Amino acid sequence: MLGEIIRTSSMRNPTTNSIAGYMNNEVSIQLQESGVDFICCDNPHMGKSMIQVTAVFAEMEADKISQRTKEALDAKKRRGEPTGASSWKDRSGVLSAKNQEKGRSIAAASIRAKAAEFAALVLPTINDIRVNNPSITAMA
Repeated sequence: MLGEIIRTSSMRNPTTNSIAGYMNNEVSIQLQESGVDFICCDNPHMGKSMIQVTAVFAEMEADKISQRTKEALDAKKRRGEPTGASSWKDRSGVLSAKNQEKGRSIAAASIRAKAAEFAALVLPTINDIRVNNPSITAMA
């Protein structure tokens, strides 16, 4: 049920690691007024009031992020700098070969960095499995 409420609400980007970060204030109020007993799996001690407070702060932070982004784009436009995809395109509206390569390089570097971060996160678990379960059949 909660998944459906979240999908049908005007969901904003989460700013917390809790389910409340996925809900705007309206959804948390609906949940509270529904009378449904609700427990956050990731924080079972969080009561209805804390869920609402967290949702309010998450919505406030999303609004601040949106405002800062708009202000930064406006400032860039005032300086005469290109914004968005148009800054990568030539006069014909097509990405030049140079900018295509630049975009691929940026994307590849980002993917490599995220992969390295994830590998560092899971490596201790993998090493533990290797040490404590020397064979694949032992893991099964």
